[in-house]
Amino acid sequence: MKRSYEYPEDFEGETEEDEPDFKHRIEVGREVFFLLPVIVGVLIGYVVLCRVESVHPWWVNTMQSPVLAGFLGSLWGYLAGCAVVWATRILGTLAFGKEAMGLGDVHLMGAAGAVIGPLAVVLAFFIAPFFGLAWAMHQAIFKKTRQIPYGPFLSMAVFVVMIFHDWFGAWIAGLYLYQ
Repeated sequence: MKRSYEYPEDFEGETEEDEPDFKHRIEVGREVFFLLPVIVGVLIGYVVLCRVESVHPWWVNTMQSPVLAGFLGSLWGYLAGCAVVWATRILGTLAFGKEAMGLGDVHLMGAAGAVIGPLAVVLAFFIAPFFGLAWAMHQAIFKKTRQIPYGPFLSMAVFVVMIFHDWFGAWIAGLYLYQ
């Protein structure tokens, strides 16, 4: 059984390959089982909102309250931020057999989504790899580390989306709305 790392010198020299018996794919199955009620609840809510005719007018009238609209917008952004990272985490772990992204990345993008909204957080998620690639090229030239934390690049992408939000919105609208 591996010891916890109480002292930094205990950690030196040990890598993820030192624990070959850990089953990452089984752990992903547990995560999917944990997320299943949330996924089913969101799908049921969507179907009820779209298919039940008496619910739609009630929903539109209820959303006139700024407090409720703001709260549900933040909740939707949180769920979108968590979902995009969690899907990448689960699919990457299934594909590569080792943990693809940490839970800290899930919480980071969830919090960012609650602040900047669902569309902006997904855009930030797809901008982050460019920051990661730039750093990986720097690391390849000057250092020989293979694993790099992804959280700082997610944070930089969220910052860029927050600063250039209007420009991104106009650019995306130009791509899809004015053709």
